[in-house]
Amino acid sequence: KKGYTNLLNFRCKLIEYVVKRMNCHEKYRNKLFYNYLYAAVQCMPYNIAEERARQLNNEFSEPLKEYEVQSICAALRDNSLFEANKTFQELKRYKQSTWLSFFNEVPKFMEYYNDFQEMRRAYAEERKMMKRAQVVENHQKEKNNRNDEVKRLSLAGFCKAEIARIVGI
Repeated sequence: KKGYTNLLNFRCKLIEYVVKRMNCHEKYRNKLFYNYLYAAVQCMPYNIAEERARQLNNEFSEPLKEYEVQSICAALRDNSLFEANKTFQELKRYKQSTWLSFFNEVPKFMEYYNDFQEMRRAYAEERKMMKRAQVVENHQKEKNNRNDEVKRLSLAGFCKAEIARIVGI
C-alpha cells in the first residue's frame, strides 16, 4: 500500500512539474488533469486533492472552465458517475509503463520525466548524506558528553573502576 501511495504521489508531482514547464494544448491539458486528479484522490484526502487539482488547473495556459472542473470532481465523488466516465475507467487499468506511454504524444513529456527522475535521485542522495552527517554529529556529541562526565567524576575523586561502572564503559 505504501509503495502504491508513493507511486501516486510521484505521478502527482511529475504532472505538476510538467505543467509548470510546458504550454499545454487542450487535449494534453485534459489528460494531465484527469490523471492528476485520479492519482491525487487515491493518495490524499479528497478535499485536499480537489484543491490541488484546482491549483494545477490554474497553471494551464487555457484552464478548464469551473463547471468542467466541478463535473470531473463530481464524477470522482459519485461512484455511479465514476463508473460511467470512460476516461476514469481507462485510468483504473494503468500500470506505470502503460501510464507513461499514455503521455508519449505530449511534447517533451519523457524529457521532463527524465529530468524529474534525476532531480529525485539527487535529492534522495542528498538526504542520505544529510542523515549520515547527522548520525556522525550525534555520535560525536554523545562521545563529548561522556568524556565530560568522566572528567567531572575524576575531579570528584572517583577511581577509574567506579567511573567506568557509572558511565557504562
